[in-house]
Amino acid sequence: MIEPREDLFKSPEEKIKVNQERAKATGTNYEDWTSLASFRKALGGVGGTVLFSAGGYNDENPFEIIENGGADAVVYGR
Repeated sequence: MIEPREDLFKSPEEKIKVNQERAKATGTNYEDWTSLASFRKALGGVGGTVLFSAGGYNDENPFEIIENGGADAVVYGR
């Protein structure tokens, strides 16, 4: 599974507003919409469906998401 990037051209303020609306409409926590944690859990968590995260990574910043279990790998390029 590759992380979706449907919000690529939205400003940070628009992204926050959309996520707040999604949380309210679904009765979930806003924090569930700010990461892939709930999505990953639904796919079986660590050891479940392999999750690749794409977008904004460089040679210095890909480690945290892998180390905290947020993704299995990061993807570079277009």
